[in-house]
Amino acid sequence: MKKKPIKIVLIVLAAVLVCYFIPFITVDTTDSSGRSWRVPFGSSFASDDGSQITFTSLRSAYALSKDGANALASYSQTTCYGKTYYYDESNDVSFTGIETKAGLLNQFSYDYESGNACAGWTSDDEIAWKYGDIKEVDLSISKEDAKDNGWLYIEDGTAYNLAVYNSFSRYVKQEIATYLRTIVNDNGTVHVVDIQLMSDGTCTAKTWDGTTETDIPCDRITETGDSETERQVYAANGAVVDGESTLLFTVK
Repeated sequence: MKKKPIKIVLIVLAAVLVCYFIPFITVDTTDSSGRSWRVPFGSSFASDDGSQITFTSLRSAYALSKDGANALASYSQTTCYGKTYYYDESNDVSFTGIETKAGLLNQFSYDYESGNACAGWTSDDEIAWKYGDIKEVDLSISKEDAKDNGWLYIEDGTAYNLAVYNSFSRYVKQEIATYLRTIVNDNGTVHVVDIQLMSDGTCTAKTWDGTTETDIPCDRITETGDSETERQVYAANGAVVDGESTLLFTVK
């Protein structure tokens, strides 16, 4: 007769240990303002300082971390400015990550920014973002550093790293959105050429010589010449037959 209560106690203890240590489920809970948040099971609102909202729990920091990652993934994931955000539309905040902290009461927190951090941001913006402003390019950059950046470097008509251009050319022919930054060194006179093929098939092109930034009309990117010897790369604008074309650079 005494074994049954002991068995029940052991089952309860086992259940408690499982809930404490093992990742379980996520649930919705409310803060002091009545806003609803997706959090690890067994979490209660603690504080919100405007950039981090914190919940406390008796569960282990490990379980909170695992369940917290699942809670974060339940929100809409977006990427902008080279950073991943998770947008909570109902609360109009963009989560940047989670944190857990062990203590008397373990803590689970969302780091966030107010509003939709990626509002209006497009895949084309994301492609171009990592290149930064063309006017900030150091025109004295070495061939090696340009290569390390993934840029094309052309010196006196010869490409130092032709594979970069070949890759760009393939993307253009396949109509895949892409970006190419080229350093052109012509007998010591250096300028930069930026070309972007947009997701809608149009393009942008600009140059910078250290003094003047020039936007070049560009509806499409064209190439003439022989891939085995020398190719001319143009920003074409207007009609295919009678439109204008601007030579951007020659590569061989």
